Amino acid sequence: MKNVASIQTFMILLARQTELINLLEQRQRELQGLVEERKWEAMEQLVPTMTALSESVSRVEEERDSLFQEIALSLGHPGDLAGILSALPPDVRAGISRGYRDLKIAVLRLQSATAVFDSYMRSNLATGRSILRELFPEHTSGGYARDGQGRFSSAPAMMVDQQL
Repeated sequence: MKNVASIQTFMILLARQTELINLLEQRQRELQGLVEERKWEAMEQLVPTMTALSESVSRVEEERDSLFQEIALSLGHPGDLAGILSALPPDVRAGISRGYRDLKIAVLRLQSATAVFDSYMRSNLATGRSILRELFPEHTSGGYARDGQGRFSSAPAMMVDQQL
């Protein structure tokens, strides 16, 4: 088979992307823990790490996609995963299928962790807003009316110390 090196590199990139997404999911859970514990300095240090991981995932994705297109063209199945898999030996096909399955699971776990964190943050923000509305009604405003006109109160700005 003439694409052995390309296919091996493709499988390595597939595994690397899965590994990076798993790391990103772990960092996402760490971030949620730091926010829950209100450890802002540690959170500020973690965010750049997560950004770098995310950029690494994107780079590997681009490299993997480029290699996929190259393999697909060489096998005569441009952009068709099923066609590529059918043209490969069973052991290679199984390895690539396993790699894609692992990648899909990693992505789903990351999406789940992100959704949990998003829900947590939205709930906390809503609770905080409702508490402030009850305690300081003069600082709340009607927002926008149906016609798009603003209805804002002119109460002074307020700072809330969240380190209780």
